[in-house]
Amino acid sequence: MRSAHHPPLRSSSVALVAALALSGCGGGDGTAETAAASSAAPGQPAGETPADLSNLDMPFFTGPIDEPKEFEQAVEKPFSGAFPEAPAATPRPDVAGLPPADPILGEPLVVEGEVVPFERIKREICLGPLGQGEIADERTRIFIDEERQRRVQGGASEGLTVPETEIDEYLSTVEQGIQAEFPDGSVDMQDFYAELSSYDPRAKIRYQMDFALLFLPDDPAQFPPVTLEAILKNPAGQAILEHYKTSFDPEAGPRVKDAGEMQFDQTILQQILGHLMEVSTITADPAPGILYRVNGVDISVDTIWERILPRVTPVSVLSAKQWLVKTMLLEKALQDAGAWLSDEEAYIAYHAHSDPYKDSMFSVESIALKMKNFPSIERYKHYRRLMDSFKRLRNPGEAELTEYAKQRTNKVLGQVTCDVDIILCSAFDFRFNRWPENGWEDAATRMKEVVRLLVEEQRPWEEMVAKYSEFYEMPVAASQDRPVDPERPGKGQFRNVQRNALTQYLGETDYGIFLTGSCVTDSIFFEQEVGQIAPQPIRGPFGWYLPRLLQRSKPPTRIPMDEGTQRDLVLDDYLTTELARFADQLVREKEVYGLD
Repeated sequence: MRSAHHPPLRSSSVALVAALALSGCGGGDGTAETAAASSAAPGQPAGETPADLSNLDMPFFTGPIDEPKEFEQAVEKPFSGAFPEAPAATPRPDVAGLPPADPILGEPLVVEGEVVPFERIKREICLGPLGQGEIADERTRIFIDEERQRRVQGGASEGLTVPETEIDEYLSTVEQGIQAEFPDGSVDMQDFYAELSSYDPRAKIRYQMDFALLFLPDDPAQFPPVTLEAILKNPAGQAILEHYKTSFDPEAGPRVKDAGEMQFDQTILQQILGHLMEVSTITADPAPGILYRVNGVDISVDTIWERILPRVTPVSVLSAKQWLVKTMLLEKALQDAGAWLSDEEAYIAYHAHSDPYKDSMFSVESIALKMKNFPSIERYKHYRRLMDSFKRLRNPGEAELTEYAKQRTNKVLGQVTCDVDIILCSAFDFRFNRWPENGWEDAATRMKEVVRLLVEEQRPWEEMVAKYSEFYEMPVAASQDRPVDPERPGKGQFRNVQRNALTQYLGETDYGIFLTGSCVTDSIFFEQEVGQIAPQPIRGPFGWYLPRLLQRSKPPTRIPMDEGTQRDLVLDDYLTTELARFADQLVREKEVYGLD
Protein backbone atom coordinates (compact mmCIF):
# COMPACT_ATOMS: atom_id res chain seq x y z
CA MET A 1 0.00 0.00 0.00
CA ARG A 2 0.71 3.64 -0.05
CA SER A 3 0.80 5.85 2.62
CA ALA A 4 0.90 4.03 5.87
CA HIS A 5 -0.23 0.86 4.19
CA HIS A 6 1.44 0.71 0.87
CA PRO A 7 4.25 3.07 -0.02
CA PRO A 8 4.17 5.25 -3.10
CA LEU A 9 6.11 4.39 -6.21
CA ARG A 10 9.56 5.87 -5.91
CA SER A 11 10.24 8.87 -8.13
CA SER A 12 13.50 7.26 -9.11
CA SER A 13 15.70 6.94 -12.12
CA VAL A 14 14.95 3.23 -12.35
CA ALA A 15 11.26 4.05 -12.61
CA LEU A 16 12.08 6.49 -15.38
CA VAL A 17 14.10 3.87 -17.26
CA ALA A 18 11.17 1.47 -17.03
CA ALA A 19 8.61 4.09 -17.99
CA LEU A 20 10.52 5.16 -21.07
CA ALA A 21 10.88 1.56 -22.18
CA LEU A 22 7.28 0.64 -21.48
CA SER A 23 5.77 3.83 -22.87
CA GLY A 24 6.30 2.56 -26.38
CA CYS A 25 4.64 -0.75 -25.67
CA GLY A 26 2.51 -0.22 -22.60
CA GLY A 27 -1.04 0.68 -21.96
CA GLY A 28 -1.46 -0.38 -18.39
CA ASP A 29 -3.98 0.79 -15.91
CA GLY A 30 -2.41 4.02 -14.76
CA THR A 31 -1.43 2.53 -11.41
CA ALA A 32 2.20 3.56 -11.75
CA GLU A 33 1.28 7.09 -12.76
CA THR A 34 -1.20 7.36 -9.92
CA ALA A 35 1.33 6.18 -7.38
CA ALA A 36 4.10 8.41 -8.65
CA ALA A 37 1.87 11.45 -8.59
CA SER A 38 0.40 10.72 -5.18
CA SER A 39 3.44 11.55 -3.11
CA ALA A 40 7.17 11.58 -3.25
CA ALA A 41 9.02 8.91 -1.33
CA PRO A 42 10.62 9.99 1.94
CA GLY A 43 13.84 11.85 1.34
CA GLN A 44 12.87 12.85 -2.18
CA PRO A 45 11.66 16.35 -3.05
CA ALA A 46 7.99 16.54 -3.86
CA GLY A 47 8.03 20.07 -5.19
CA GLU A 48 6.26 22.63 -3.03
CA THR A 49 3.66 25.00 -4.40
CA PRO A 50 1.73 27.64 -2.46
CA ALA A 51 -1.57 26.11 -3.59
CA ASP A 52 -0.83 22.58 -2.45
CA LEU A 53 -3.51 21.78 0.11
CA SER A 54 -3.99 18.16 -0.81
CA ASN A 55 -6.25 17.27 2.10
CA LEU A 56 -8.89 19.65 0.74
CA ASP A 57 -11.09 18.70 -2.18
CA MET A 58 -11.53 21.96 -4.09
CA PRO A 59 -8.76 22.97 -6.48
CA PHE A 60 -7.74 26.52 -5.69
CA PHE A 61 -4.95 29.00 -6.04
CA THR A 62 -3.47 31.56 -3.69
CA GLY A 63 -1.29 34.49 -4.43
CA PRO A 64 1.99 35.32 -2.74
CA ILE A 65 1.81 36.41 0.88
CA ASP A 66 2.68 40.11 0.93
CA GLU A 67 3.50 40.34 4.64
CA PRO A 68 6.97 39.93 6.13
CA LYS A 69 7.37 36.49 7.65
CA GLU A 70 7.43 36.32 11.44
CA PHE A 71 8.46 33.33 13.54
CA GLU A 72 7.30 31.80 16.80
CA GLN A 73 9.49 32.03 19.86
CA ALA A 74 11.57 28.94 20.60
CA VAL A 75 11.28 27.17 23.97
CA GLU A 76 14.41 25.96 25.73
CA LYS A 77 14.07 22.83 27.85
CA PRO A 78 15.92 19.49 28.05
CA PHE A 79 14.56 16.42 26.29
CA SER A 80 13.14 13.87 28.72
CA GLY A 81 10.98 11.80 26.40
CA ALA A 82 10.43 8.06 26.32
CA PHE A 83 9.35 5.45 23.81
CA PRO A 84 5.56 5.00 24.09
CA GLU A 85 4.41 1.97 26.02
CA ALA A 86 2.65 -0.73 24.07
CA PRO A 87 -1.09 -0.83 24.73
CA ALA A 88 -2.31 -3.64 26.96
CA ALA A 89 -3.46 -6.72 25.12
CA THR A 90 -7.22 -6.92 24.74
CA PRO A 91 -8.66 -10.21 26.01
CA ARG A 92 -10.52 -12.34 23.49
CA PRO A 93 -14.21 -11.59 23.79
CA ASP A 94 -16.68 -14.24 24.85
CA VAL A 95 -18.56 -14.41 21.55
CA ALA A 96 -20.26 -17.52 20.27
CA GLY A 97 -18.58 -19.00 17.21
CA LEU A 98 -15.44 -16.88 17.51
CA PRO A 99 -12.88 -18.57 15.23
CA PRO A 100 -9.22 -19.05 16.15
CA ALA A 101 -6.57 -16.70 14.84
CA ASP A 102 -5.72 -17.02 11.17
CA PRO A 103 -2.02 -17.42 10.24
CA ILE A 104 -2.33 -14.60 7.68
CA LEU A 105 -5.24 -12.49 8.90
CA GLY A 106 -4.42 -12.58 12.59
CA GLU A 107 -7.03 -12.44 15.32
CA PRO A 108 -10.68 -12.41 14.27
CA LEU A 109 -12.26 -8.97 14.03
CA VAL A 110 -15.18 -8.33 16.37
CA VAL A 111 -17.10 -5.03 16.29
CA GLU A 112 -19.76 -4.49 18.96
CA GLY A 113 -20.24 -8.24 19.34
CA GLU A 114 -20.43 -8.87 15.59
CA VAL A 115 -17.78 -11.21 14.19
CA VAL A 116 -16.53 -9.98 10.84
CA PRO A 117 -15.90 -13.06 8.65
CA PHE A 118 -12.33 -13.58 7.52
CA GLU A 119 -13.67 -13.75 3.96
CA ARG A 120 -14.81 -10.14 4.27
CA ILE A 121 -11.38 -9.07 5.47
CA LYS A 122 -9.79 -10.87 2.50
CA ARG A 123 -12.18 -9.03 0.20
CA GLU A 124 -11.23 -5.64 1.68
CA ILE A 125 -7.52 -6.42 1.31
CA CYS A 126 -8.14 -7.25 -2.36
CA LEU A 127 -10.02 -3.97 -2.80
CA GLY A 128 -7.30 -2.02 -1.02
CA PRO A 129 -4.12 -0.62 -2.55
CA LEU A 130 -2.39 -4.01 -2.55
CA GLY A 131 -4.98 -5.55 -4.86
CA GLN A 132 -5.75 -2.61 -7.14
CA GLY A 133 -2.85 -3.26 -9.52
CA GLU A 134 -3.91 -6.87 -10.01
CA ILE A 135 -7.56 -5.85 -10.49
CA ALA A 136 -6.46 -3.34 -13.12
CA ASP A 137 -4.38 -6.00 -14.88
CA GLU A 138 -7.38 -8.35 -14.96
CA ARG A 139 -9.56 -5.59 -16.35
CA THR A 140 -6.97 -4.85 -19.03
CA ARG A 141 -6.78 -8.57 -19.87
CA ILE A 142 -10.56 -8.60 -20.40
CA PHE A 143 -10.30 -5.69 -22.83
CA ILE A 144 -7.44 -7.44 -24.65
CA ASP A 145 -9.45 -10.66 -24.97
CA GLU A 146 -12.43 -8.75 -26.36
CA GLU A 147 -10.32 -7.04 -29.01
CA ARG A 148 -8.65 -10.33 -29.96
CA GLN A 149 -12.06 -11.92 -30.38
CA ARG A 150 -13.21 -9.02 -32.56
CA ARG A 151 -10.16 -9.43 -34.79
CA VAL A 152 -10.50 -13.21 -35.03
CA GLN A 153 -14.14 -12.83 -36.05
CA GLY A 154 -12.89 -10.43 -38.72
CA GLY A 155 -10.57 -13.10 -40.09
CA ALA A 156 -7.29 -12.17 -38.37
CA SER A 157 -4.99 -15.00 -37.29
CA GLU A 158 -1.68 -13.18 -36.76
CA GLY A 159 -0.47 -10.19 -34.79
CA LEU A 160 -2.72 -10.96 -31.84
CA THR A 161 -0.02 -11.22 -29.18
CA VAL A 162 3.53 -10.05 -28.66
CA PRO A 163 6.13 -12.82 -29.19
CA GLU A 164 8.07 -14.00 -26.16
CA THR A 165 11.27 -12.91 -27.90
CA GLU A 166 10.03 -9.32 -27.93
CA ILE A 167 9.43 -9.39 -24.19
CA ASP A 168 12.93 -10.82 -23.73
CA GLU A 169 14.31 -8.01 -25.89
CA TYR A 170 12.45 -5.40 -23.87
CA LEU A 171 13.75 -6.78 -20.56
CA SER A 172 17.26 -6.88 -21.98
CA THR A 173 16.92 -3.24 -23.01
CA VAL A 174 15.78 -2.28 -19.51
CA GLU A 175 18.67 -4.18 -17.93
CA GLN A 176 21.21 -2.52 -20.22
CA GLY A 177 19.71 0.89 -19.45
CA ILE A 178 19.90 0.30 -15.69
CA GLN A 179 23.50 -0.92 -15.94
CA ALA A 180 24.43 2.17 -17.93
CA GLU A 181 22.74 4.49 -15.44
CA PHE A 182 24.03 2.69 -12.34
CA PRO A 183 27.33 1.01 -13.25
CA ASP A 184 28.17 0.52 -9.57
CA GLY A 185 25.29 -1.97 -9.22
CA SER A 186 23.42 0.19 -6.70
CA VAL A 187 20.30 -0.40 -8.83
CA ASP A 188 19.58 -3.61 -10.71
CA MET A 189 16.72 -5.61 -12.20
CA GLN A 190 15.44 -6.52 -8.74
CA ASP A 191 14.65 -2.85 -8.26
CA PHE A 192 12.81 -2.78 -11.59
CA TYR A 193 10.70 -5.82 -10.73
CA ALA A 194 9.97 -4.36 -7.29
CA GLU A 195 8.62 -1.22 -8.98
CA LEU A 196 6.06 -3.31 -10.88
CA SER A 197 4.54 -4.61 -7.60
CA SER A 198 3.06 -7.63 -9.33
CA TYR A 199 2.73 -11.32 -8.59
CA ASP A 200 4.12 -11.94 -12.08
CA PRO A 201 6.08 -8.97 -13.48
CA ARG A 202 6.49 -10.64 -16.86
CA ALA A 203 2.72 -11.15 -17.16
CA LYS A 204 2.17 -7.50 -16.29
CA ILE A 205 4.60 -6.45 -19.02
CA ARG A 206 2.83 -8.76 -21.47
CA TYR A 207 -0.54 -7.16 -20.71
CA GLN A 208 0.93 -3.74 -21.39
CA MET A 209 2.64 -4.77 -24.60
CA ASP A 210 -0.37 -6.71 -25.91
CA PHE A 211 -2.63 -3.77 -25.12
CA ALA A 212 -0.43 -1.47 -27.19
CA LEU A 213 -0.14 -4.01 -30.01
CA LEU A 214 -3.90 -4.36 -30.33
CA PHE A 215 -5.16 -0.87 -29.54
CA LEU A 216 -2.36 1.29 -30.99
CA PRO A 217 -0.79 -0.71 -33.83
CA ASP A 218 1.91 0.86 -36.02
CA ASP A 219 -0.44 1.08 -39.00
CA PRO A 220 -3.22 3.61 -38.19
CA ALA A 221 -5.39 1.90 -40.80
CA GLN A 222 -5.57 -0.99 -38.33
CA PHE A 223 -6.74 1.14 -35.38
CA PRO A 224 -9.81 -0.57 -33.84
CA PRO A 225 -13.06 1.43 -33.56
CA VAL A 226 -12.61 2.08 -29.85
CA THR A 227 -9.21 3.66 -30.51
CA LEU A 228 -10.66 6.00 -33.10
CA GLU A 229 -13.46 6.92 -30.70
CA ALA A 230 -11.00 7.64 -27.88
CA ILE A 231 -8.73 9.79 -30.05
CA LEU A 232 -11.55 11.74 -31.70
CA LYS A 233 -12.98 12.62 -28.27
CA ASN A 234 -9.88 14.76 -27.87
CA PRO A 235 -10.29 18.33 -29.18
CA ALA A 236 -7.15 17.76 -31.23
CA GLY A 237 -8.24 14.27 -32.21
CA GLN A 238 -8.18 14.78 -35.97
CA ALA A 239 -4.68 16.24 -35.80
CA ILE A 240 -3.56 13.27 -33.69
CA LEU A 241 -4.87 10.85 -36.28
CA GLU A 242 -3.10 12.77 -39.04
CA HIS A 243 0.11 12.60 -37.02
CA TYR A 244 -0.09 8.82 -36.86
CA LYS A 245 -0.97 8.55 -40.57
CA THR A 246 1.92 10.73 -41.73
CA SER A 247 4.36 9.04 -39.35
CA PHE A 248 3.69 5.56 -40.76
CA ASP A 249 5.50 4.33 -43.86
CA PRO A 250 4.10 0.93 -44.97
CA GLU A 251 7.23 0.30 -47.04
CA ALA A 252 9.73 1.02 -44.26
CA GLY A 253 7.76 -0.78 -41.54
CA PRO A 254 7.89 0.11 -37.85
CA ARG A 255 10.38 2.83 -36.98
CA VAL A 256 12.35 3.48 -33.83
CA LYS A 257 10.70 6.18 -31.73
CA ASP A 258 12.46 8.63 -29.45
CA ALA A 259 11.49 9.19 -25.81
CA GLY A 260 9.10 12.03 -26.65
CA GLU A 261 7.20 9.96 -29.20
CA MET A 262 7.00 7.02 -26.81
CA GLN A 263 5.61 9.27 -24.09
CA PHE A 264 3.04 10.61 -26.56
CA ASP A 265 1.99 7.04 -27.37
CA GLN A 266 1.69 6.29 -23.67
CA THR A 267 -0.64 9.26 -23.21
CA ILE A 268 -2.85 8.07 -26.07
CA LEU A 269 -2.90 4.54 -24.65
CA GLN A 270 -4.10 5.91 -21.31
CA GLN A 271 -6.86 7.81 -23.12
CA ILE A 272 -7.89 4.61 -24.90
CA LEU A 273 -7.99 2.71 -21.63
CA GLY A 274 -10.00 5.49 -20.00
CA HIS A 275 -12.47 5.42 -22.88
CA LEU A 276 -12.80 1.65 -22.56
CA MET A 277 -13.63 2.11 -18.89
CA GLU A 278 -16.31 4.66 -19.77
CA VAL A 279 -18.05 2.59 -22.45
CA SER A 280 -17.80 -0.75 -20.65
CA THR A 281 -20.34 -2.18 -18.23
CA ILE A 282 -18.46 -2.46 -14.93
CA THR A 283 -20.37 -3.51 -11.82
CA ALA A 284 -18.79 -3.53 -8.37
CA ASP A 285 -19.69 -6.33 -5.93
CA PRO A 286 -22.25 -7.97 -8.25
CA ALA A 287 -22.36 -11.27 -6.34
CA PRO A 288 -20.76 -13.02 -3.34
CA GLY A 289 -17.08 -13.68 -3.97
CA ILE A 290 -16.97 -11.34 -7.00
CA LEU A 291 -15.17 -8.00 -6.83
CA TYR A 292 -16.14 -6.66 -10.26
CA ARG A 293 -18.03 -7.80 -13.33
CA VAL A 294 -16.55 -6.28 -16.50
CA ASN A 295 -18.67 -6.73 -19.63
CA GLY A 296 -20.04 -9.93 -18.17
CA VAL A 297 -16.64 -11.32 -17.08
CA ASP A 298 -16.06 -11.76 -13.35
CA ILE A 299 -12.99 -10.72 -11.37
CA SER A 300 -13.21 -12.88 -8.27
CA VAL A 301 -11.87 -12.47 -4.77
CA ASP A 302 -10.07 -15.82 -5.10
CA THR A 303 -8.25 -14.74 -8.27
CA ILE A 304 -6.91 -11.51 -6.76
CA TRP A 305 -6.23 -13.07 -3.35
CA GLU A 306 -4.10 -15.82 -4.87
CA ARG A 307 -1.99 -13.21 -6.64
CA ILE A 308 -1.44 -10.87 -3.70
CA LEU A 309 -1.13 -13.51 -0.97
CA PRO A 310 2.71 -13.66 -1.07
CA ARG A 311 2.75 -9.87 -0.51
CA VAL A 312 0.10 -9.69 2.21
CA THR A 313 1.67 -8.47 5.46
CA PRO A 314 0.30 -7.50 8.88
CA VAL A 315 0.27 -3.90 7.59
CA SER A 316 -2.08 -4.88 4.74
CA VAL A 317 -4.32 -6.78 7.13
CA LEU A 318 -4.40 -3.96 9.67
CA SER A 319 -5.38 -1.35 7.11
CA ALA A 320 -8.26 -3.51 5.85
CA LYS A 321 -9.47 -4.04 9.41
CA GLN A 322 -9.17 -0.32 10.16
CA TRP A 323 -11.28 0.52 7.12
CA LEU A 324 -13.92 -2.03 8.12
CA VAL A 325 -14.06 -0.97 11.76
CA LYS A 326 -14.24 2.75 11.11
CA THR A 327 -16.78 2.57 8.31
CA MET A 328 -18.98 0.15 10.24
CA LEU A 329 -18.94 2.26 13.43
CA LEU A 330 -19.42 5.53 11.58
CA GLU A 331 -22.31 4.24 9.50
CA LYS A 332 -24.11 2.89 12.57
CA ALA A 333 -23.53 6.08 14.59
CA LEU A 334 -24.78 8.26 11.74
CA GLN A 335 -27.82 6.05 11.20
CA ASP A 336 -28.66 6.12 14.91
CA ALA A 337 -28.41 9.92 14.85
CA GLY A 338 -30.69 10.16 11.81
CA ALA A 339 -27.91 11.72 9.75
CA TRP A 340 -27.14 8.88 7.33
CA LEU A 341 -27.75 9.84 3.70
CA SER A 342 -29.99 7.59 1.65
CA ASP A 343 -28.67 6.12 -1.59
CA GLU A 344 -30.38 8.85 -3.60
CA GLU A 345 -29.15 11.63 -1.30
CA ALA A 346 -25.60 10.27 -1.41
CA TYR A 347 -25.72 10.14 -5.22
CA ILE A 348 -26.90 13.75 -5.45
CA ALA A 349 -24.34 14.95 -2.89
CA TYR A 350 -21.44 13.22 -4.61
CA HIS A 351 -22.27 14.62 -8.03
CA ALA A 352 -22.75 18.10 -6.59
CA HIS A 353 -19.26 17.67 -5.14
CA SER A 354 -17.62 16.23 -8.26
CA ASP A 355 -19.44 17.50 -11.36
CA PRO A 356 -18.04 21.06 -11.38
CA TYR A 357 -14.56 19.61 -11.98
CA LYS A 358 -15.54 16.61 -14.11
CA ASP A 359 -13.67 17.57 -17.26
CA SER A 360 -10.77 19.42 -15.69
CA MET A 361 -7.29 18.31 -14.68
CA PHE A 362 -8.50 18.86 -11.12
CA SER A 363 -11.27 16.28 -11.31
CA VAL A 364 -12.36 15.02 -7.92
CA GLU A 365 -11.57 11.47 -8.98
CA SER A 366 -8.04 12.42 -10.00
CA ILE A 367 -7.43 14.19 -6.70
CA ALA A 368 -8.92 11.28 -4.74
CA LEU A 369 -6.62 8.71 -6.38
CA LYS A 370 -3.46 10.70 -7.02
CA MET A 371 -3.31 13.06 -4.04
CA LYS A 372 -5.46 11.54 -1.33
CA ASN A 373 -4.35 7.99 -2.19
CA PHE A 374 -7.73 6.30 -1.98
CA PRO A 375 -7.30 2.90 -3.63
CA SER A 376 -10.44 3.18 -5.75
CA ILE A 377 -13.22 5.58 -6.65
CA GLU A 378 -15.74 3.23 -5.03
CA ARG A 379 -13.94 3.51 -1.71
CA TYR A 380 -13.68 7.28 -2.05
CA LYS A 381 -17.40 7.57 -2.81
CA HIS A 382 -18.17 5.63 0.36
CA TYR A 383 -15.89 7.95 2.31
CA ARG A 384 -17.68 10.98 0.84
CA ARG A 385 -21.02 9.52 1.91
CA LEU A 386 -19.65 9.27 5.43
CA MET A 387 -18.41 12.85 5.25
CA ASP A 388 -21.64 14.29 3.83
CA SER A 389 -23.64 12.43 6.47
CA PHE A 390 -21.28 13.72 9.16
CA LYS A 391 -21.87 17.26 7.90
CA ARG A 392 -25.59 16.74 8.50
CA LEU A 393 -24.77 15.58 12.03
CA ARG A 394 -22.28 18.31 12.86
CA ASN A 395 -22.60 21.29 10.53
CA PRO A 396 -20.46 24.01 12.15
CA GLY A 397 -21.62 27.59 12.55
CA GLU A 398 -19.62 30.61 11.46
CA ALA A 399 -18.07 31.20 14.89
CA GLU A 400 -16.82 27.61 15.12
CA LEU A 401 -15.45 27.72 11.57
CA THR A 402 -13.67 31.01 12.25
CA GLU A 403 -11.97 29.59 15.32
CA TYR A 404 -11.09 26.38 13.48
CA ALA A 405 -9.54 28.35 10.63
CA LYS A 406 -7.48 30.33 13.12
CA GLN A 407 -6.18 27.19 14.82
CA ARG A 408 -5.52 25.11 11.70
CA THR A 409 -6.66 25.80 8.13
CA ASN A 410 -5.38 29.37 7.80
CA LYS A 411 -1.92 28.14 8.73
CA VAL A 412 -2.00 25.93 5.65
CA LEU A 413 -3.65 28.48 3.38
CA GLY A 414 -1.27 31.12 4.72
CA GLN A 415 1.76 29.06 3.72
CA VAL A 416 3.19 28.62 7.20
CA THR A 417 6.60 26.97 6.98
CA CYS A 418 8.82 25.14 9.39
CA ASP A 419 12.38 23.89 9.72
CA VAL A 420 12.39 20.42 11.24
CA ASP A 421 14.76 17.51 11.69
CA ILE A 422 13.11 14.09 11.77
CA ILE A 423 14.77 10.82 12.71
CA LEU A 424 13.04 7.95 10.91
CA CYS A 425 13.75 4.43 12.07
CA SER A 426 12.24 2.67 9.09
CA ALA A 427 10.18 -0.51 9.16
CA PHE A 428 10.05 -0.51 5.37
CA ASP A 429 12.55 -1.58 2.71
CA PHE A 430 12.33 1.38 0.33
CA ARG A 431 14.70 -0.03 -2.26
CA PHE A 432 12.75 -3.23 -2.84
CA ASN A 433 9.32 -1.77 -2.11
CA ARG A 434 8.39 -4.26 0.63
CA TRP A 435 7.77 -4.74 4.34
CA PRO A 436 10.49 -7.01 5.76
CA GLU A 437 9.58 -9.60 8.35
CA ASN A 438 10.01 -8.14 11.84
CA GLY A 439 10.54 -4.70 10.28
CA TRP A 440 8.40 -2.92 12.85
CA GLU A 441 10.02 -4.68 15.80
CA ASP A 442 13.50 -3.86 14.52
CA ALA A 443 12.55 -0.23 13.89
CA ALA A 444 11.19 0.08 17.43
CA THR A 445 14.42 -1.37 18.84
CA ARG A 446 16.51 1.22 16.98
CA MET A 447 14.25 4.09 18.05
CA LYS A 448 14.39 2.99 21.68
CA GLU A 449 18.18 3.17 21.43
CA VAL A 450 17.94 6.69 19.98
CA VAL A 451 15.78 7.81 22.91
CA ARG A 452 18.11 6.15 25.42
CA LEU A 453 21.17 7.86 23.96
CA LEU A 454 19.45 11.24 23.95
CA VAL A 455 18.14 10.97 27.53
CA GLU A 456 20.69 8.90 29.41
CA GLU A 457 23.90 9.87 27.61
CA GLN A 458 22.86 13.33 26.41
CA ARG A 459 24.28 12.60 22.96
CA PRO A 460 24.10 15.48 20.49
CA TRP A 461 20.96 15.59 18.37
CA GLU A 462 22.96 16.11 15.17
CA GLU A 463 24.88 12.90 15.85
CA MET A 464 21.65 10.93 16.25
CA VAL A 465 20.23 12.33 13.00
CA ALA A 466 23.38 11.44 11.06
CA LYS A 467 23.59 7.92 12.49
CA TYR A 468 19.99 6.79 12.79
CA SER A 469 17.76 8.69 10.38
CA GLU A 470 16.83 6.36 7.50
CA PHE A 471 15.05 8.44 4.87
CA TYR A 472 15.75 6.71 1.58
CA GLU A 473 18.19 8.32 -0.84
CA MET A 474 17.90 6.96 -4.38
CA PRO A 475 21.28 6.47 -6.08
CA VAL A 476 22.04 9.18 -8.61
CA ALA A 477 21.88 8.08 -12.24
CA ALA A 478 24.93 8.57 -14.43
CA SER A 479 22.96 10.60 -16.97
CA GLN A 480 21.64 13.08 -14.44
CA ASP A 481 22.34 16.35 -16.20
CA ARG A 482 22.19 18.61 -13.18
CA PRO A 483 23.60 18.47 -9.66
CA VAL A 484 21.47 17.35 -6.78
CA ASP A 485 19.40 20.23 -5.40
CA PRO A 486 21.38 21.64 -2.46
CA GLU A 487 18.08 22.36 -0.65
CA ARG A 488 16.94 18.78 -1.02
CA PRO A 489 16.28 17.41 2.46
CA GLY A 490 18.93 14.91 3.47
CA LYS A 491 18.65 12.52 6.40
CA GLY A 492 15.26 14.01 7.27
CA GLN A 493 16.47 17.61 7.60
CA PHE A 494 13.59 19.64 6.13
CA ARG A 495 13.89 23.39 5.71
CA ASN A 496 11.30 26.05 4.85
CA VAL A 497 8.73 23.33 4.21
CA GLN A 498 4.95 23.80 4.13
CA ARG A 499 2.46 21.42 5.69
CA ASN A 500 1.37 19.55 2.57
CA ALA A 501 4.86 19.22 1.16
CA LEU A 502 5.94 17.64 4.46
CA THR A 503 3.07 15.13 4.34
CA GLN A 504 4.40 14.10 0.92
CA TYR A 505 7.95 13.74 2.20
CA LEU A 506 6.73 11.58 5.09
CA GLY A 507 4.38 9.48 2.93
CA GLU A 508 1.22 10.69 4.68
CA THR A 509 -2.10 10.99 2.81
CA ASP A 510 -5.75 11.60 3.63
CA TYR A 511 -6.57 7.93 3.22
CA GLY A 512 -3.81 6.78 5.53
CA ILE A 513 -4.59 9.47 8.11
CA PHE A 514 -8.24 8.42 8.18
CA LEU A 515 -7.29 4.78 8.72
CA THR A 516 -4.63 5.28 11.38
CA GLY A 517 -5.93 8.38 13.12
CA SER A 518 -2.37 9.67 13.21
CA CYS A 519 -0.49 12.37 11.30
CA VAL A 520 3.15 13.11 12.12
CA THR A 521 3.05 16.29 10.03
CA ASP A 522 0.06 17.74 11.87
CA SER A 523 1.64 17.07 15.25
CA ILE A 524 4.66 19.10 14.07
CA PHE A 525 2.72 21.97 12.47
CA PHE A 526 -0.10 22.39 14.97
CA GLU A 527 1.05 20.93 18.30
CA GLN A 528 4.81 20.69 18.80
CA GLU A 529 6.73 23.38 20.67
CA VAL A 530 9.35 25.24 18.67
CA GLY A 531 12.88 24.33 19.70
CA GLN A 532 11.81 21.01 21.18
CA ILE A 533 12.09 17.32 20.34
CA ALA A 534 8.68 15.65 20.34
CA PRO A 535 7.77 14.21 23.76
CA GLN A 536 7.91 10.70 22.33
CA PRO A 537 8.45 8.95 19.00
CA ILE A 538 5.40 8.78 16.73
CA ARG A 539 4.38 5.72 14.75
CA GLY A 540 3.90 6.86 11.15
CA PRO A 541 3.55 5.48 7.63
CA PHE A 542 6.97 3.83 7.31
CA GLY A 543 8.23 3.38 10.84
CA TRP A 544 8.94 5.40 13.98
CA TYR A 545 9.49 9.16 13.65
CA LEU A 546 11.11 11.51 16.17
CA PRO A 547 10.91 15.19 15.10
CA ARG A 548 12.73 18.22 16.46
CA LEU A 549 11.03 21.48 15.46
CA LEU A 550 13.67 24.14 14.88
CA GLN A 551 11.53 26.96 13.52
CA ARG A 552 7.91 27.67 12.56
CA SER A 553 6.52 30.81 10.96
CA LYS A 554 3.36 32.57 12.07
CA PRO A 555 0.35 32.72 9.75
CA PRO A 556 -0.27 36.00 7.93
CA THR A 557 -3.09 38.30 8.99
CA ARG A 558 -4.65 38.16 5.52
CA ILE A 559 -5.07 35.22 3.12
CA PRO A 560 -5.00 36.27 -0.58
CA MET A 561 -8.23 34.44 -1.47
CA ASP A 562 -11.87 35.39 -1.86
CA GLU A 563 -14.00 34.78 1.22
CA GLY A 564 -16.35 32.24 -0.36
CA THR A 565 -13.54 29.97 -1.56
CA GLN A 566 -11.74 30.32 1.76
CA ARG A 567 -14.86 29.36 3.70
CA ASP A 568 -15.41 26.29 1.53
CA LEU A 569 -11.84 25.18 2.12
CA VAL A 570 -12.06 25.70 5.85
CA LEU A 571 -15.33 23.73 5.97
CA ASP A 572 -13.85 20.87 3.97
CA ASP A 573 -10.77 20.77 6.20
CA TYR A 574 -13.02 20.82 9.26
CA LEU A 575 -15.13 17.91 8.04
CA THR A 576 -12.08 15.87 6.95
CA THR A 577 -10.30 16.33 10.27
CA GLU A 578 -13.30 16.08 12.57
CA LEU A 579 -14.66 12.97 10.82
CA ALA A 580 -11.32 11.23 11.45
CA ARG A 581 -11.41 12.31 15.11
CA PHE A 582 -14.99 11.14 15.48
CA ALA A 583 -14.08 7.77 14.00
CA ASP A 584 -11.16 7.40 16.44
CA GLN A 585 -13.46 8.33 19.32
CA LEU A 586 -15.90 5.61 18.29
CA VAL A 587 -13.10 3.02 18.14
CA ARG A 588 -12.03 3.96 21.68
CA GLU A 589 -15.55 3.92 23.09
CA LYS A 590 -17.00 0.86 21.37
CA GLU A 591 -16.13 -2.79 21.84
CA VAL A 592 -13.61 -3.62 19.14
CA TYR A 593 -11.32 -6.66 19.09
CA GLY A 594 -8.81 -7.76 16.47
CA LEU A 595 -7.03 -4.50 15.52
CA ASP A 596 -3.65 -6.12 16.19
